[in-house]
Amino acid sequence: LGQRVASVHEGEPPPSILSRTMDALAGVVAETIDTVKSGCGHAIEPLMKMVAPMSDRTSMPMTRKRHSQIIPQKIIVPENWSAPIFEKSVGEASFIKKVVKTDALFNSLDDSDIEALIRAFEKVTFASGDAVITQGEPGDSFYIVDSGECDISVSGVTVMQAARGTKFGELALLHNAPRAASVTATSAVIAWKVDALTFKALLMDKAKQDTSDYLKFFEDVQLLRGLSKAEQLRLVDALQEEAYTAGSVIIREGTEGDLFYIIRDGEVKCTQFASGDQEVSKRLLRGDFFGELSLLSSQRRAATVTATQLTRTLTLERSAFNRLLGPLNHFLTNHADSYNNAGNNQL
Repeated sequence: LGQRVASVHEGEPPPSILSRTMDALAGVVAETIDTVKSGCGHAIEPLMKMVAPMSDRTSMPMTRKRHSQIIPQKIIVPENWSAPIFEKSVGEASFIKKVVKTDALFNSLDDSDIEALIRAFEKVTFASGDAVITQGEPGDSFYIVDSGECDISVSGVTVMQAARGTKFGELALLHNAPRAASVTATSAVIAWKVDALTFKALLMDKAKQDTSDYLKFFEDVQLLRGLSKAEQLRLVDALQEEAYTAGSVIIREGTEGDLFYIIRDGEVKCTQFASGDQEVSKRLLRGDFFGELSLLSSQRRAATVTATQLTRTLTLERSAFNRLLGPLNHFLTNHADSYNNAGNNQL
């Protein structure tokens, strides 16, 4: 924890949030490249060269370098800094929220963080012909087009048009690379922008709060008490939080099991088709976990797990499960044996 907090003081977002956000950003840019690549020929190559160092994830459909070559821009939050607030109508705030919520880059932020971010967006205007951003120049702001149209070009060749709801400049929020494209207003444009300081400060605050909250929550999870503090911190970095409304199916009988779940709050029930959709185990509550049996055996889910009320879970994918919970394999195996001896089925 000390190391994570120290990195915040040095101006670097802690890895749990930064790594997830960089992965999300890599996916966003990859989708954009796929959209415009076929019609742009050689013009898209400069953009690909700018993006290539961002991730070494195998899912990225391009040549990548190692994470060690990623240099997130360091940022020092001034003492007594607070996020700026710019007046907006209800309709304007609703529009920004709708756009932001569809961007994977912001998935790590909870609702309160999103609201703070929305308040920090500043309205800016451009006349036809104005440069919004220029390829090769440093960038420190993220933009959402409210009205009007813009031309997005790489090395002087237009790759796409931006209109209401188009967003650009994500890279500037995390990385100190120069702008990978130019954006020029082709009509009168109204846009909303937020700067890197605001975004990263909110990100760092959330990272610190998440770490503190998760470590405290782990005290209520019998399974995780056997992990050292260092192991718990590594687990924090790998967890993903999901929310399910009452009636939502979390895992379905007959599907492959690739995720392990810990209930942070709420309640779920476990049912099986062969039992007439009757419940086949006690209801699971805060601190309970499920999904480990299929990961241990690689068998398909033998029951359906459904939220009975608003429920939040912390999930761990198979590779992270094997890597981080390996020290608890004996506990998990014994738990699986006792679960099956009690007459229940694998989830």
